[in-house]
Amino acid sequence: MKIPVPSLLKLALAIALFCAVTARAEDSTATKTSLADQLIGLLNVDKNYDSTYQRMLKMQDSMADSQGLTPEQRQQRDLATQAALKVVKEYASWEAIKPTFVQIYADTFTVEELQGMIDFYKSPIGQKWLEKQPIVQTAVMQKMGALMSGLQPKIMAAMRDAQAAPAEGSAAPAPSPAAPAK
Repeated sequence: MKIPVPSLLKLALAIALFCAVTARAEDSTATKTSLADQLIGLLNVDKNYDSTYQRMLKMQDSMADSQGLTPEQRQQRDLATQAALKVVKEYASWEAIKPTFVQIYADTFTVEELQGMIDFYKSPIGQKWLEKQPIVQTAVMQKMGALMSGLQPKIMAAMRDAQAAPAEGSAAPAPSPAAPAK
């Protein structure tokens, strides 16, 4: 069976177009991954990740200190914490999760967006933003902590009221019968 030449040309053109699109998509994926990696480096995500981890450890220690543990309980808690930290360091260290961050950034942003952010963060204003962002984050956390401390009694009261109220849709208690008229 002979295939007409115009059909062969169409088939060849379709294959060439498919290969070009596939190559462009692979090139775009590699470019996005490279740009995402570069952006993550500029954003100091590794340092922020590590400092957040250290703050979590300090918070955990201060919470444990306020529990009034005996020396034996404290030792047992410390051993358990060390075992947990070993697992976290192995499976959730920056080196272990960095590929996930890179993939998320590459999947979320276009090449143009990644390049634009890289250009911004390399600029003097972008560098200032990076320099001052930890200060801003600390101030926000302090303000939010103060706000939440003030809200906590109101939240607790609202929760108590909600628990004391009959559930929506449930029958309200029957009113007591009126006293008979004399």
